[in-house]
Amino acid sequence: MIPIRALKRYPVFARLTDDELERVAHICQERTYEQGMIAFAEGGVATELCLVVDGKIALEMDFSPLSHRVTRRITVASVGKGDLFGLSALVEPLILTLTSRCLERTKVISIEGEALRRVFDENPTIEAKVMSHISSVIVERLKDAQEKLVEFQGGEQVALEYVPEESTLVRGVRHWINLRWIALLGVIILSAIASLVFQIDLALGSVVAIASVIALYNLAFLLWERKLVSPYAAGGMSSGARVLAMVQISLDLIVLTALLHFTGGVENPFAFYYIFHVVGSCILLPRGWAYMQATLAVALFSGLVGLEFFGLVPHVAMGDFAPPDLYLRRLYILAVLLAFATTVYFAAYLATSLAGELRRRQGAVVALKNRLLDQTKQLHEMNDKLTELNKLRDYFLAMVSHDLKAPLVAVESYLQVMLGGFVGEIAEQQREMLERCHQRLEEMLILISDLLDVSRLDAGQIVREFKPVSLLEVASATLSDARAVVEEKGIELRMDVPRDLPAVHAAPHRIKQVLNNLVLNAIKFTPPGGSVTLKARDSEDRLQVEVIDTGIGVPPDELPYIFDAFFRGKRAEELGKGGKSPSARRIEERGVGLGLSIAKRIVEAHGGKIWMESPCLETGKGTRVAFTVSKSLVCAGEGAD
Repeated sequence: MIPIRALKRYPVFARLTDDELERVAHICQERTYEQGMIAFAEGGVATELCLVVDGKIALEMDFSPLSHRVTRRITVASVGKGDLFGLSALVEPLILTLTSRCLERTKVISIEGEALRRVFDENPTIEAKVMSHISSVIVERLKDAQEKLVEFQGGEQVALEYVPEESTLVRGVRHWINLRWIALLGVIILSAIASLVFQIDLALGSVVAIASVIALYNLAFLLWERKLVSPYAAGGMSSGARVLAMVQISLDLIVLTALLHFTGGVENPFAFYYIFHVVGSCILLPRGWAYMQATLAVALFSGLVGLEFFGLVPHVAMGDFAPPDLYLRRLYILAVLLAFATTVYFAAYLATSLAGELRRRQGAVVALKNRLLDQTKQLHEMNDKLTELNKLRDYFLAMVSHDLKAPLVAVESYLQVMLGGFVGEIAEQQREMLERCHQRLEEMLILISDLLDVSRLDAGQIVREFKPVSLLEVASATLSDARAVVEEKGIELRMDVPRDLPAVHAAPHRIKQVLNNLVLNAIKFTPPGGSVTLKARDSEDRLQVEVIDTGIGVPPDELPYIFDAFFRGKRAEELGKGGKSPSARRIEERGVGLGLSIAKRIVEAHGGKIWMESPCLETGKGTRVAFTVSKSLVCAGEGAD
């Protein structure tokens, strides 16, 4: 049961009375998810509502725009301490609409959806208060999801999903339209300055008319571009954007030629603005199309100059800015046209070369990105499968261990009856064989208990056992249990635990399990005449417990694996059994390498860490195993009620 004051911290339950909170608290349990784990998978059945105690969860959804070829998983929102997720557990049809992925180690309070709905049925007041808040959360989540989707569909992220040419075309078309508004403003301002400040006689009426035409067709291009990037647009994105870019640049070249005609023709120094359009076409269009635009620019400018030279169209002079007969000077015109043509084609060559290289590199980057996306998707799928297999493994271990333990306990009971002489006298040889059977059964039961512990610890059940614990009492009980064994082996057992050591919120049975494991391990590997010391000390935010022995130690190459499940060192396997009493021999023969692994999980569940030194730095021999227990566990502290 979760303490009432813990639930009060969450806005979803803030309006409930203590009696109402108590009804909810009875159906709550605490759970821990490791970083990278998927708590809930999109499309699955919603069974739990979760409140985040500590950590961070990303809410993700699979998204595949109509114009895309790849399904992407995007993050809609992230929730942290005090937030809740798994809302689908309270809303029909109880299907998860988002995937909940842990961005870091996350502790949650889990509430079974079916049980909470029963509470709602029994007490509509609770339902009204809770669902009022949940409705507001759902509305906010929907807004966040809508904004993300709009951003993803219409923003830069969509462009990045196209092939390189499509991405460049989409952005280029938008930039070209935006630049045209700036150019339009520049034409009007420069014409006004030339006429009013420099007293250049320009055909302002014609310039204004051309500016109006630019504004109109730019609006048309803007509508065309929006229709082009719409998810419901028919046809290919690449061909549509290419045609739009081609039409834009061609029309701009024609309009620029008209502007030059009414602002001085060959006398106008802005004639070389053709180059900007040629470079733009090299960036946006294929090489052949770009050279077509370059040729069009040369043809339009040459045609304008030729028409004015031969008098087929009237020349608009620029007054004192240039000689009035400049457009009729044959050598000047030929020089200008030659310089213009060579400059345009040389610029086209450089721009198409650079653009081609950039496209190739962009293609390589996109290909790499697609491979990474595929690999990431495969990793997500593998992680989901591993999570499911992990759950199946825990279920299998718990089921098989339980089914094995029941008959073994019955057999052990019969053996005890036989060894106690309650069914008649037995010979000495029979007694010895029965004692060996009894010993092996005890080892098997220990192994089954360890396997059950592994499954329970993985399921996060340990947090439900937290309550105030005195380490002094636990340490004393541990040494008392081991006293008979050390006396038989002739080992000195010492305890150095301050009497004023503060209590911590922990699981007493689990802490004792850790101490029993470490002390019995120390006794097992310490020869007669040695010593085992259990120490504890207080620090600012944790308690540190140490078990130090004068035994055979652990080789340096085995220390990195000492806390791995089912790991047994060479010295443990070679440890002799001869000459030991039955109880001491039972200590030395037990175990399959799960004890230290279980101890590590228990310590980590308490927010601490465990490590081993061999030889002990203080004594220069034996082994020192130390672990810490946090004094400020969030979930443990809540369990103090």
